[in-house]
Amino acid sequence: MDKMNAVQLQLINIIANMLFGVPLQEEEHDWGKLRQEALDQTVFPLVYSAIKKQLPEDEKVIWQRLNDKIIAQNMTIFYEHGELHSAMEEIECPYVTLKGCGSAYYYPDPVKRMMGDVDFLVDPIDLQKASEKVVQCGFRQIYKPDQKFHEEFKRDNTEWELHYKITEYPEGEKGVIIERYVSDIIETDRCVEMSGFEFNIPDDFHHCVVMLLHVARHLISGRGIGLRHLCDWAVFVENVDISAFGDQLREMGLWVFACSLSAVSHKYLGSREYQWLMNVDDNVLHSLIIEFVSHGNFGQKESNNTTQNLIINFSNPFKAWVSRTKRRFPFTKKYVFLMPIGMIMCAARFLYLRISGKSRWVTIEDVKTAEERRDVYTKLALYK
Repeated sequence: MDKMNAVQLQLINIIANMLFGVPLQEEEHDWGKLRQEALDQTVFPLVYSAIKKQLPEDEKVIWQRLNDKIIAQNMTIFYEHGELHSAMEEIECPYVTLKGCGSAYYYPDPVKRMMGDVDFLVDPIDLQKASEKVVQCGFRQIYKPDQKFHEEFKRDNTEWELHYKITEYPEGEKGVIIERYVSDIIETDRCVEMSGFEFNIPDDFHHCVVMLLHVARHLISGRGIGLRHLCDWAVFVENVDISAFGDQLREMGLWVFACSLSAVSHKYLGSREYQWLMNVDDNVLHSLIIEFVSHGNFGQKESNNTTQNLIINFSNPFKAWVSRTKRRFPFTKKYVFLMPIGMIMCAARFLYLRISGKSRWVTIEDVKTAEERRDVYTKLALYK
């Protein structure tokens, strides 16, 4: 995909209007396609708030019911953040929430930022007591083979992710530097109130790093980045001048990436333009916005993105196989002698998904697209 379709262009214009007052373009809408695109990109409440007065009669009820349902789900997530805060206070366990509500804090109306699960971080020494307390709250632990930095818990339709590490850090010197800079994220947190509930979120600097790491991980792994990720960054840099973090971000290898996201936010959504913004190549900005609109939240719209990213990151097929095995079966990192078994299991899974039709085979077009995306990723200078 090398350009946006009419619906995607309309969606971007509507979001820009809602968040930053960019004038709405007067044009006809395919309301059904626009509704689905807003859902795929998890930006539905923002879109609904901007265009609800324009909706034709036969669409008003559909949109309103969907919006009411999403807002109710968001309020449930806020409530559960409050429940988490009380639970951790009871056992005197320092913690900080990650991503969702931390990002919502910067929105004009936080409840219109679509929520997912509850992510929070504790010190590894507090992991056991935090885990036990979550179970006491009525959750059951979910065990998955690819859990690398958090434990998962589920209660009814709600999931809590208990992190003992923010995310996977890059290997080598940059990973060590990043880990050093985020080591005090819990100590520097702040307690905020949203929709009547109190909980802890990171300070501006640490939230900035968390967002960059999160988007970079989705970008590199091929799990998909969507417009909600871009909206989160856009409202953040509208409120926070990240040049104050420039030296730290440069040391971590994240400054060029931060500037590129800020430039995309300004060009396509209308967020503030800072003097410190680097002169980012328009081709890079175009490619980045295509990444955001074509994949949707968690890659809902592109099924072969992970395979493309393996091609991007590894020109050697064997290295790609080893990398996928490590990601799918983390035990192979600790017990290296089990790597051959893990690789066989990974290959079997790969073949099963394609023979069963659940995943596509790699095509020449995939390889070509991957090479084009590799050029863009190189210019982002991630972790360089």
